[in-house]
Amino acid sequence: MGIINEVKSHKYRAWKSCVTSLLFTTLGLHSASFGPSLIDLMVQVNTTIDQITHILPTRAFGNMIGTTLCGFLLGWFDHQVVLIFSSLSMSLSIIAVPFCTSLTQLYFAMAWNGMSGGFLVNSGNCWVINAWGREMESFMQVLHFCFGIGAFFSPMIIEPFLKVKADEHDLKSTLTTNFPMNITTTNSTFDNTFNMTDSFPDVLKKPITSDADQLELKYAYLIIGSISLFIWSLYVITWFNQKTNKPHPTRQIKEKKSNETVIKVEILTLEEIDLKEKNNDSLTIANNKEKEALETEKKPERYHKFMIVLFSALFIHTAYGLELSFGVMLASYARLSALHFDKTSASFVTSCYWACFTFFRLITVVLINFISSRSMLIIDLVLIMLSNCILLPFGGTYPWALWLGSILMGLGVSSIYPSLWGFLEPVVPVTSKMTSAINSCACIGEFIVPVIIGAYIQTDPDVFLYIVFLYSSLACIFFSLCCLAEFIILKYKRS
Repeated sequence: MGIINEVKSHKYRAWKSCVTSLLFTTLGLHSASFGPSLIDLMVQVNTTIDQITHILPTRAFGNMIGTTLCGFLLGWFDHQVVLIFSSLSMSLSIIAVPFCTSLTQLYFAMAWNGMSGGFLVNSGNCWVINAWGREMESFMQVLHFCFGIGAFFSPMIIEPFLKVKADEHDLKSTLTTNFPMNITTTNSTFDNTFNMTDSFPDVLKKPITSDADQLELKYAYLIIGSISLFIWSLYVITWFNQKTNKPHPTRQIKEKKSNETVIKVEILTLEEIDLKEKNNDSLTIANNKEKEALETEKKPERYHKFMIVLFSALFIHTAYGLELSFGVMLASYARLSALHFDKTSASFVTSCYWACFTFFRLITVVLINFISSRSMLIIDLVLIMLSNCILLPFGGTYPWALWLGSILMGLGVSSIYPSLWGFLEPVVPVTSKMTSAINSCACIGEFIVPVIIGAYIQTDPDVFLYIVFLYSSLACIFFSLCCLAEFIILKYKRS
């Protein structure tokens, strides 16, 4: 059944999916807001560039903790309730960021934001899977397309309010013009301005003391926070209007309560499906073949689930680490490599990557109705390896190669994350603990890969291309293992 037929059959559920997607837009706004504002945040809390960059892995660590905890809490609470509280918490945390006056406070705010985002990601994915079952591929693509929209527009909201421009040529003059400041050492604080013979980025290695009131960053974060609170209130109204969390026919949950335990059966039986249809319930099954499959399929063993979850977690770890590290480190590589891009060109090539990443997801919303999630993932990996075939030999020498490779990489990594859930659902019913385990591995890739690249990119910029190729190859290997596990499990279920 296509997305149009599903929307006609479940109109209010489709509307609730749209509002949930808007929550993911706020997640994208938050995630992409911190990178462009690093220097202003450095001035705000009077620290160095080495210390301020730690807020990114701090947020990623909080994200991992939130994702892990959410996997257990979803067994006790309605997914929608968790979405409401996590979205509110995330909105308040982003508003608190520009009011932090010390690095410790900023670390806390970032961890708070990351943990709330982890809850939001896990509960949102689980709700879409529960609401649409095996028909959820298009809805999952829409969900993560909205995340990309938020990430695309976030720097545009932040940039007009930046007081300090992190540019090699104008950073020193911008700082000395806009801020009366001190250079703070471990022994004393003395009035001074920057020594103009200092090299970039040595100028950023000195703590900066300035009047935080001169910074305008708080207005940008208040705008993002206000947008987040507005979308949160829209979701609350939608939820109050209809609180039901009825699962899709392909994922009906039958509960049998005993004195101490609750047993959950993940697959709807044939008799229950027929009963639903006789009662003229709006929930239907796509066709008779699916009914026959539900009647004859065997339930996968525990080791089957462990095998597919393990390979999927390793796959999403490499793919998500590749996606984030490429987007975060691309501008640095463009400027530090032999190409010597200027600030504008480096920004444009990064924006081009994220634009391709975002808008290709819109195409996959339609495309996924005609091809399987497995085929979509194969197309993604082919585009990624084609990008590497251009970047590895030519990316450090020819500007056109870096541009073309970045475009293909943006297209390739775009739909991997949402397509993985469509790949998994027909194999084993996806539970909250499974999504928690897989998302936790994704978060590990989120902060490990950029740290590895960042440690060597100044001395040997081409390490960026080598790490990208390594993780691309690992992603192909782990997905091949996922396909092997899928073949084994489906053969067992149909035997």
